[in-house]
Amino acid sequence: MNVQETPATESTPQTALETADVLVIDDSDQLLQVLDEVLTMQGFTVRTANSAQAAFDCLNSSRPDIILCDIMMPEIDGFRFHSEIKKNPEWCDIPFLFVSALSDPEEVRFGKQLGCDEYVTKPFDPIDLAATIRGKVAIAKIRQDKQKDSHERFRKRVIHTLSHEFRTPLVAINTGTELLLEQHEQLDPPRFERLLESIQRGGLRLQRLVEDFMTLQQIESGAAASIAQRFKRNTSIRKVVELAIENFRDQVRGEQCDIVFQQPEDASPAMIAVYDVQVVNIIQRLISNALKFAGGAKPVVISMAVTNTTGSIFVRDFGPGLSEAIAQEACELFKQINRERIEQQGCGIGLSISRCFASLNGGELHFSSPTDGGEGLQVELRFPLAN
Repeated sequence: MNVQETPATESTPQTALETADVLVIDDSDQLLQVLDEVLTMQGFTVRTANSAQAAFDCLNSSRPDIILCDIMMPEIDGFRFHSEIKKNPEWCDIPFLFVSALSDPEEVRFGKQLGCDEYVTKPFDPIDLAATIRGKVAIAKIRQDKQKDSHERFRKRVIHTLSHEFRTPLVAINTGTELLLEQHEQLDPPRFERLLESIQRGGLRLQRLVEDFMTLQQIESGAAASIAQRFKRNTSIRKVVELAIENFRDQVRGEQCDIVFQQPEDASPAMIAVYDVQVVNIIQRLISNALKFAGGAKPVVISMAVTNTTGSIFVRDFGPGLSEAIAQEACELFKQINRERIEQQGCGIGLSISRCFASLNGGELHFSSPTDGGEGLQVELRFPLAN
């Protein structure tokens, strides 16, 4: 029967997990019956399938807590069935146990290399099998609970951030427009101009927010990676930095924007193989962050460094500075640092986009304190040199 008999006097220890929905797949109807009876006696809810196709039907009707699967089956064997399960996002996290008469070490190793949660050889002890099932289901439940908690925290963070980021510029736009409509005849030219500027800033802030979300969607869909690969070409590091600074100044025309570009004479020929539009986008975001955190008291300094294999762009501010750990944390989606002190910092996806764009172009972002021991934070954007 391929199942070891357990003495009637032996009892099953009680655990916090009282039951679980188990799907058992085996082409032997006799073994399915035995496993159904044995696992039911252990407190599990059991469903059986005598083929992979029948198992797919069971999975489509309801999701089990764990899958027990034989290997030697006609048409679709256990290894292939496991592969199909792991490809499906709805089923890939279900604990999966191979239960097989194939006990050769090579077969066992192959099964484990596929990523199954356990490989049980026949004959097996029913109580040991029940303990294994309970353990795997319990671990899966802990992971699912943690994932749900993480998703819930992320959801709340997104809702809180977006509600603020949309509301703030809309207030400026709506209030300014209302005053212009109601009091345009009484407004003197300077105040009239200030209201228009306030409306424009609100509109630009909303525009940047929408553009950031569109960019994030391009990254997640894989479109940004395809574009980077298609348009990647050898580009001068110096020209990329100069274009980023020029574009940034055009975008913030009328606002204070003190940027110093320290250009080393020997770095002019340095070339990197990148999609320059994405790299320019990264640098502009780093400049924007540096200006926000520096508070405008001192300039943002951009410099370059070239080694035999890499080219680096450094963006340094002279603000209060951040630890490397906090700076890394700021790269998380919708993560905002010192929100209570820095109001106009955006929705918390800029550094995430920057890190993704850097990776798509073979680059890296590094955060550190300035090497001269001074104030602020230094961000290094590093790329391998073009061949």
